[in-house]
Amino acid sequence: MLDFSCMHGHLQVSVPVSAWPALGMAARLADAALAREVAETLLAGPLAAAAPMLPGLALSGVAVRLAVQAPLEWIYGGLRIGLHAIDGTVAARLQASLAQSAQADGAPLAALRLPGTVRLATRRLAPADLATLAAGDVVLCGTLAAGRRRPCHLSFGLGTTMHIPAELDLDDSEIALHAAPQADAFADLDDGSGEPASASAGAEIPEDAGSEAAPPATPLPLADIGGIRVPVAIEIDTAHIRLDELAALDAGSVVPLAVPARDATVRLVCHGQVVGTGRLVVIGENLGVRIAHTAEAGSAASPTAADAP
Repeated sequence: MLDFSCMHGHLQVSVPVSAWPALGMAARLADAALAREVAETLLAGPLAAAAPMLPGLALSGVAVRLAVQAPLEWIYGGLRIGLHAIDGTVAARLQASLAQSAQADGAPLAALRLPGTVRLATRRLAPADLATLAAGDVVLCGTLAAGRRRPCHLSFGLGTTMHIPAELDLDDSEIALHAAPQADAFADLDDGSGEPASASAGAEIPEDAGSEAAPPATPLPLADIGGIRVPVAIEIDTAHIRLDELAALDAGSVVPLAVPARDATVRLVCHGQVVGTGRLVVIGENLGVRIAHTAEAGSAASPTAADAP
């Protein structure tokens, strides 16, 4: 076990004696001061390397102890190192140093183009209702505002994504942004989809099947598991946007769609799987999707597989 101190505090680490026999021999010396001096000589290289991050770093104690699983372990140069204790001030110093050293020049990536996804609504449907959808059916996205406009949600990226509240003009080929992009800030943005879920030419889904409201917190017998509603996102694509253009987006900016809204292929996506595609239609004051194709059971595709640039 190795105890270290620096101007920011203390930390305690361990290394397997079998992996560094000389250090184990030093730790077994009867004279504690001599043991520390010999061990510090053996550790001169690592101490010098860590000194810029932890000023004043020095070995304050060394001892051989029974092997104990460390809360945090990592491999460095083929050596397994365990971290057993660390002061908060030392951890904060290491975090700041690593964050600074990890900064990279993103200029070479400025021209990289990313596709964006416009979510027009999210409907919650029972699996049985979802399974009955067929070509020709219409799933409603919600009402249109004046001028055939529809609030929507724009996102870019995978994993940690950038989200923007926006507005779609059904008669246009671009969307207007309401704010600057923020990382995951609008993941649960209300997309105004509290209207009835669908109007169907061949199969009709009950009006309450698309409600965004959470179901009552009542016990659900296992036999009724089919009554659980699943979220179905209604999405279209934007054109591919350069990273530097994405960084410059702000409230009032416009983002072009891949094709005009009325000509766009609309995806119905449930838990990352495309369960149907279609085109936008207007029914009275409502915007909907007339389904052209549905995925067969077990054959739903990932929306990113077909859309990757």
